[in-house]
Amino acid sequence: MAKRISLIPEHWYKFNDRGNEYIGQYLGTDTDFECCVCGKGHKGHTFNIFYDENGYESWGYGNAHMPTIIEDLGLSDEVIIGE
Repeated sequence: MAKRISLIPEHWYKFNDRGNEYIGQYLGTDTDFECCVCGKGHKGHTFNIFYDENGYESWGYGNAHMPTIIEDLGLSDEVIIGE
């Protein structure tokens, strides 16, 4: 069984979502977001995934579909662009 970690709001994380790696800033849970995997629920664990300094998408995940966290990149004053 995978070890559960506590995500820290505003930290940047490298994570694996169904075979693809991304970098995103964790925002905490948000009642406006359903799960981006199954489209159900509310109060998704939300990440901002940046494509450039001004362009990003917000993805919410339900508990059953949380991505695998690879690394906690900590806080950053700069936007971290995913690879």
